[in-house]
Amino acid sequence: MGPRELPCDGWVDVWIDSGAGPGHTRRVRTCRLELAADLDDGQGTSAFYMLYHPAQAGDDPRG
Repeated sequence: MGPRELPCDGWVDVWIDSGAGPGHTRRVRTCRLELAADLDDGQGTSAFYMLYHPAQAGDDPRG
């Protein structure tokens, strides 16, 4: 989860759900984020994103 409007500098702090426990906050490159349209309602100042890790580069639909 991160801000609906991503910053122009290429980096953003997002909260990452780890699946177990409280999750954590991490600074990531905005190019690794893709809006999770099926989870996000389009409202508010925060949005749900899918995070593509560099190790998943072969799975990244953006190439």
